[in-house]
Amino acid sequence: MSLLIVLRTDKFDVNSETPISDENPYHGESILRWLGEQAPAELAVSSIDSGGAGWESSADYSGASYVISTSVSGEDEGDLGLDREWQIQISKSVPLLKALMGGYKVKADDPLVRFLLELFAREDAFHDVRIS
Repeated sequence: MSLLIVLRTDKFDVNSETPISDENPYHGESILRWLGEQAPAELAVSSIDSGGAGWESSADYSGASYVISTSVSGEDEGDLGLDREWQIQISKSVPLLKALMGGYKVKADDPLVRFLLELFAREDAFHDVRIS
């Protein structure tokens, strides 16, 4: 089970992003790139790739493996340089047996979730940060 962090910002220029494809024109790679730049040594963020409805990256933090997926609202609203709602979905990467035993759930007290919420709170450019 994944957890969704939602926030608003105009910090990123999504107009400079390359849409995944004509069929899947989602934006969201900017925030993943920023996370990789802000990440301390203990947060290993992999290369960014297109996902089903946005962008995704693998990350290892505090002994757990995750998939972080991102997208931004307003894809069809014209000027994408405006203050937009960003979605950051966090899922755990676990073996099938552990997943079947419930070891896949990401909760608000998860170490990566706490780290990300603290990171977003330190930046004035982010507002309306919440778990959805």
